[in-house]
Amino acid sequence: MTKDPSTNQVLSTKLEHSLRFRVVLFQRLMCLVSHLGKLYPPLRRACFLTFVLRASFVFGYLGVLFISVGCAAPRGSALQPVSMPAPSETGHFIHSVPWTTAPQLDAYGQVLERITARWQPQSRRFQWRRQSEWDFDWRNPDGQLEALLRERGLWSVWATGTEAKLRERVRADVPVWIFLQENPFNRATLRPAIVVGFDTDPDIWWITGLDEPPEEWAGSELSSQWSSAGRHWVLIAPPEAEGWELSATERHARGRYWMALGQYAEAADDFGVALTLEPDQPLHYIELADSHLRRQQFAAAEPLYRAALTLAADNARALNNLAYLLVHAEGDLEEAVRLARRAVSLAPDNPRLLDTLGVALHRRGDDREAARMLQRARTRALDADVDTQTTIALHLVAVYHDTGEEHLARQTLADALALNPRLSVPGEYSQYLRPGRVVPR
Repeated sequence: MTKDPSTNQVLSTKLEHSLRFRVVLFQRLMCLVSHLGKLYPPLRRACFLTFVLRASFVFGYLGVLFISVGCAAPRGSALQPVSMPAPSETGHFIHSVPWTTAPQLDAYGQVLERITARWQPQSRRFQWRRQSEWDFDWRNPDGQLEALLRERGLWSVWATGTEAKLRERVRADVPVWIFLQENPFNRATLRPAIVVGFDTDPDIWWITGLDEPPEEWAGSELSSQWSSAGRHWVLIAPPEAEGWELSATERHARGRYWMALGQYAEAADDFGVALTLEPDQPLHYIELADSHLRRQQFAAAEPLYRAALTLAADNARALNNLAYLLVHAEGDLEEAVRLARRAVSLAPDNPRLLDTLGVALHRRGDDREAARMLQRARTRALDADVDTQTTIALHLVAVYHDTGEEHLARQTLADALALNPRLSVPGEYSQYLRPGRVVPR
C-alpha cells in the first residue's frame, strides 16, 4: 500500500484545514457580536473592534500558515498543496468527499459525517450541533441509522458487493463505505473506510480512512481485506442520485425511504422494479402491496399479499396485512379472522397483530373475545410508539361503546388522551370525554 500524497504535504494540508476551521469559527463569533451591537447600543464599541480583530487574526493566520508549511516542507522545495489522484480515462475519482472531520467522533461517526458532507456540504453547522446522534450501538444499526439519514434527506442500504459493482457506484460519484479487515482471524483489525476512486489500468483504488487523505491501494490488497470483512458495504445517497443501475436491494431500500416519507407512489415504483428483478422474494410483494394499501387501493394490494403467501405461507406480516385489508375492504370476515389468528400464532407478543385480530373479531360481532385481544394488545404495546398505543386504545373504546361499558370506554379514552392530548377523537365517542374537554380538530 503506497500513500499518496507525501507525508510532508499531508501535514501541511492538515494544518491548513485546522487553521481554516478556526478562522471560520472566529468569523462567525464576530458576526454574532456585530448583530448584538445593532440590538444593544453599548456593544457598538465591541462591534468597532470586530473589524480590527478580524484583520489581525487573518494576517496572523496567513503568517502562521506560511511558517508552519515552510517548516513541514523540505528545504529548497516549493510549497505544494495536497495532490489529488488523477485516474486515467478508465477510472474515476470523487473530489467532493472531505477527508477531515470532527475528531471527537468515533470511527463510524467520522465516516458518516464525511459521506453526509459530500451530499450536503452546506449543512456542516447543522451536523456539528447534532453530531452526538452518530453515537449508537453499531452492532444493531438497522432502523436507527436509516432514520438518522432520512432526516438528512438520504437513504441507505447495507449489502454485499463485488469490485465491478463498487466501480459502477463510484463512477456515478457515490462514495461507498466499506469494511476492511487486515487479519482475517482478528476481528480487532476491522475498520471502516470510504472508497472515493479507482483505476483499471493499473488496477488500483483510492480509499480514505480516518482523518486521512486518499490512499492508493493495489486491487489485490483491497480485495483481500474487503473479503476478510465479508465484502460488506453501506451505500448512502439522496433519492435523486443516479448514474448506476440500482440493484433489487437498493430499490427496496429507497422504497422504504419513500414509504417513511408518505410518498407511496414513488415507493410503489421502486418496489415494482425490485419485484421484477427478484420475483421469488416475498418481501417485495409485501412492500409493494403495502404501498397500495396505504392509498386504499385494495384491489391492487390483495393479489400481491396472496402471491407472497404462496411463496411464504407462514409470513406473519403478509397474513396480518391481508386480514387488515379484508376487514377494511368489507371482504370475507371469516377469512380475515382465520388469517389474523394464524399471524398471532406465529408472533403472539406482537401488539399490531393482536390489534388486527381484535378488530376483525369486533367486525364479526365477537365483542367479548375482541375486547380480550385488544386488552392483550395494549399490554404488549407499552413499549411501542404513541401512535400504536392510541390506535389500539381507540379500537378498544369502539368495542366498549358497542357493548355499553361506558365506564371502561371513558377510562380507556382518557388513557389515550394522556398519551396524546391532540388525539383526534371520533364524534361518536365524544360523550366519553371529561366535562369541558374539547375534541381536537
